[in-house]
Amino acid sequence: MTEVLRVDAETPDPAVVEHAASVLRAGGTVAFPTETVYGVGATALDASAVRRVFEAKGRPPEDPLIVHLAAEDGVQVELAPIVAAFARLRAQADIVVVEGVGGWLAPVSATLDQLDLVRALQLPVLLVVGMRLGCVNHARLTAQSLQASGVQCLGWIGNHIPLADAKWMGQLLAQLSPDQIRDAFRAAGYSPQEVDGFAKVIESRIAELNKL
Repeated sequence: MTEVLRVDAETPDPAVVEHAASVLRAGGTVAFPTETVYGVGATALDASAVRRVFEAKGRPPEDPLIVHLAAEDGVQVELAPIVAAFARLRAQADIVVVEGVGGWLAPVSATLDQLDLVRALQLPVLLVVGMRLGCVNHARLTAQSLQASGVQCLGWIGNHIPLADAKWMGQLLAQLSPDQIRDAFRAAGYSPQEVDGFAKVIESRIAELNKL
């Protein structure tokens, strides 16, 4: 039987939160609202519970789930438990994808950075770029930091943005003249051939945005 529990986001009832946690510990699933629509959660190290999440969402088995880790205030985040949990997950799956927390330079704790976690898990990095104003600059800075850290960058993925934002970007970028677009790449030190090639790609993308 499905229970429906109301939780105040500002002042959640500890008893309700503990009840939901007990359901998870017992191998059950819990649905909760997110910034998009809803999420279905289970204990990541319980294979049966994870299968129930796939069944509840009608999710194909090749579409991976995200594993969230969290700590209460005052609890020190340490690498050893994370590495151990990762090893257990890896033993149960062909592929384990570890999602970053807020960007490459976002700290994991007061003493740990993303770099420490990536090195401990011996993972390459796949850069996810939110396609919005300033994204090229942020992506290049992140790529430079990854290279300086000696971490393998597999490539990058352009993240989806709402249609209204895409149209707004197209209208804004369309105000740039061909010389302004080329000046940006010249300032970055690219050769005349590279400047021309990049500019043509940018102009093509701007035209696509303005057809939306």
